[in-house]
Amino acid sequence: MHRNIVAVLLLVVGVVGRAEAQTTTVYPFAVSCISSGQVCDPPFEVTISTPGALTNLSVEYVAATSHCSSVRVHILVDDVLEYTSAFLGPGNSTGVIALNAVTAGSHVITVVGEGTPGGCNGGTLFSWGGDLTVTTSPSNAPVYAGTPGRPNCHGKSVSALAQTYGDLATAASALGFASVAALQNDIRIYCQ
Repeated sequence: MHRNIVAVLLLVVGVVGRAEAQTTTVYPFAVSCISSGQVCDPPFEVTISTPGALTNLSVEYVAATSHCSSVRVHILVDDVLEYTSAFLGPGNSTGVIALNAVTAGSHVITVVGEGTPGGCNGGTLFSWGGDLTVTTSPSNAPVYAGTPGRPNCHGKSVSALAQTYGDLATAASALGFASVAALQNDIRIYCQ
């Protein structure tokens, strides 16, 4: 009995979470405001696509060095406010901001600039910009039962998944893969 419990625990631990590489993209931008006042319209928007069942999302905004006044940013994901910065001078950064994890699919990150009087800003923000860095990483990528580099790694991993989930199609779906072929490919990469 004790041996079976240990085997089940090893099997479950062996399938739970392998960290995969994160993806980082830098979006340089400049916005000319068509609004009056301190809140700029239009905002800067970027659409990202996340393939995993659940993806960690973080961003960093660095104000353009060409700014002649301070700006703060309001960062929204899918129209939900996630973060508001302090006022940032030219070249200053928000630092990396961990946002809420997102599900698979397309997501819109909106950055709204807000000015403050000072420097060249006499009461209206006319333009702003900088770099928005977006980083995504899987939050629950699978770990497999096989040992990378061993000849039986692939077979052992497939066998453990089939035992845990009943079949590979169910395993692929539960682990966030689009198909059994995508799961098999991930196992091949893992086992190298």
